Amino acid sequence: MKINSDSYWQVSLDGVKVGDTEVINQVEDIVFDSGASLMYVPSADYRRLSSAIFSGSNAPSCSLDTASGITFCDCTSITDSRYPEIQLTMGHQYTFFLNGSNYLIYESSRRRCIFTFIEDTTIQKFWLVGDPFLRAYVAVHDMDSQRIGLAGRHIDNGYNPPDDVSSSSEEEDDPFLAYVIWILIGVAATVMIPVSICIVRRCRRKANLQKIHD
Repeated sequence: MKINSDSYWQVSLDGVKVGDTEVINQVEDIVFDSGASLMYVPSADYRRLSSAIFSGSNAPSCSLDTASGITFCDCTSITDSRYPEIQLTMGHQYTFFLNGSNYLIYESSRRRCIFTFIEDTTIQKFWLVGDPFLRAYVAVHDMDSQRIGLAGRHIDNGYNPPDDVSSSSEEEDDPFLAYVIWILIGVAATVMIPVSICIVRRCRRKANLQKIHD
């Protein structure tokens, strides 16, 4: 994904969903920060996000620690089914998925969870995601091309291949596959040439020895 800032690893934030509920985000950028232990959301978006997560009769009860700004919630574990999946669509194409095991931290001694999204009342220009998000995905920072790559099992790249395109034609047009094939051909040639030379030399030796005995 192309970054859109000269100061941060920042990309566009195009959409937010909690379960099946669309959350309208006013702030349209998101920053990746490996030095942040939590995830910070501007006030208006935070209120919409937390309302979507904690609304309903079966929603867990939570309390805010005003000193730290951290929200502590009732939970049985980080896989508690009351906590819905969150979807973040970025870079005008890619959707990333977070479930409770990603955005909750379990405190076994108190049998409660830390909700790792924090209301950010200071910086209103972007969402900032730290360790809870970056533990779920592998991030590759490409400074030369001014882009960031994220890899993981739970990504929707938004690509729908045309129905009339067969898998064989895709493979033929794949430059990476062609590159791999050329490497394999080069390796095979590197191995076969010395072997062929060795066989020729042995044949010549046998022929010379045969002449001597004759």
